[in-house]
Amino acid sequence: MEAVKDAVGEMKRVVKKDLTDSEASCLLSVFSSEAVLISLGQYKDRDIQSLFLKIQRMVKTATKAKLASSYTFDGLVPMAFGRGNSVLQYVIRGSDLYCAKIGDAATIEAEVQASRLIHENQLCPSVMPVIDSIRIDENRAAMITPFYPMPVSHATVTEPTIVNVALCGIATIKAFSNKNMCHGDIKPSNMMFQAGSRTVISIDFGSCKEYGNMLAETSPLFGLDCGNQASLRYDLTCLAASIMLLSGIKLDKIATREDALSELASRSGVHITLANLCLDESVSNLDDMWEQIQTLVRVALPNADFVVDLNEIWPKRM
Repeated sequence: MEAVKDAVGEMKRVVKKDLTDSEASCLLSVFSSEAVLISLGQYKDRDIQSLFLKIQRMVKTATKAKLASSYTFDGLVPMAFGRGNSVLQYVIRGSDLYCAKIGDAATIEAEVQASRLIHENQLCPSVMPVIDSIRIDENRAAMITPFYPMPVSHATVTEPTIVNVALCGIATIKAFSNKNMCHGDIKPSNMMFQAGSRTVISIDFGSCKEYGNMLAETSPLFGLDCGNQASLRYDLTCLAASIMLLSGIKLDKIATREDALSELASRSGVHITLANLCLDESVSNLDDMWEQIQTLVRVALPNADFVVDLNEIWPKRM
């Protein structure tokens, strides 16, 4: 990180003035890739000057947005490095901490619309809500969401944790199916723990599509042989593969749903049963599936205080 900070000093040398805190923060967060190149001496002076002018315009626009919305952008979320064309930043409003996903305006706005559609007229605690959205400039926008401390993929998980991931994942898929929508990218890195709660939150709606449409991007590692059509089957398969991965099963040699079922056949546990249910070809009604799950949890895990409240996480129409 120190090497990247040298980019601030190099830009200061070229533009012959001190950078404001906002300008330096913008360089190190929004333009983090460019900052690395500058610190490595791979940017010419004229390119640094051009980038500085762009940063000035962006900071002025962002400042107006901040004043209008009372949000303060307060640095890059560490795990945001390397997340494609978007970055995550801490956001403060009053005494509350939030997260801002900043990226291409069209992509961010589509994600905002998807979240609001899923939350419209239904309570779905396992699906990330969007609190606000801000247009930064003509090309970029920010989506303001609750701050979640850690993705499932970065945690050391136990069987009880995997059970809650599975239960909340099924509840998320139900919330999307109520709107005839496929999440399209269910995997451990898109499922977040939240402080003080057992509920696991699904995030990232950039792949969300109505059932029957083609998914823009697919992950065969999780979608297996489901193809690229948005469907209930695709989401359930992705969740089953996620449960398997978290259980220590390597997915690199599992190419089909049949392969997955064969691998699960030699294993046991409530989380394994939930993965099998997700791969059941006969599943079409998630309400019926949820009744089976409630019975399973009641019998196999009586009085288990680690299990998420099943009644609380199941989507309810308003």
